[in-house]
Amino acid sequence: MSILSQRIGNLAEKVKTPRLQGSVSVLNAVKLLDAHKSDILGVECEEEFAGIFTRGGYNRMVARQNLEPEETTLYEVMTLNPPYVCHDLSIKETYNAMLAYQWEHMPVLRDARLLGIVSLHDLSQNVLQSFETAEQENEMMLKYIRHGEAYSVSNH
Repeated sequence: MSILSQRIGNLAEKVKTPRLQGSVSVLNAVKLLDAHKSDILGVECEEEFAGIFTRGGYNRMVARQNLEPEETTLYEVMTLNPPYVCHDLSIKETYNAMLAYQWEHMPVLRDARLLGIVSLHDLSQNVLQSFETAEQENEMMLKYIRHGEAYSVSNH
C-alpha cells in the first residue's frame, strides 16, 4: 500500500489527543493543554464530538473579552462543528482537506466520535517514518541480493 494512501484513522488513533466535556471550565482546559504540551483539544458532548478548543481560541475568546477562565465553559468559547475528516480517508486526502480549509489540525471522526486530531506535523512525521522504514527494507533486500549473488557465481 502506498504511503499516502494509508488511512488517516490509523494515524489518528496513535495521536494522543486530549479531550474534555464541553461543560468543563476553560481554566481546566488550559491546564490539560499544558499537561499534554498541546495547542488543541477535542470537545465532546457525552461521547460525541462537538468541536475543538485551541490556545488561539483562548486568546481570541477568553483573554480579549476579559472572560473569567474558571467560570467560562468550553461550550461558550469552543469552535463548534469545525471541518473534520472521516477515519477512512487517505493521508493524502486528509492533507488536501487541511490545505483546502487552511487548517493546521484536523479532527478525525468515526461515527461521530473523535479518534484524534492530526496535525500537519503528524502527517509529515508519518510519511518520513514510512520512508525510513522503506529505506531499511530496501537495504535489507540489497544485502540479501548481494549475498545471494555471491553463492550463485559459477566456478571458473
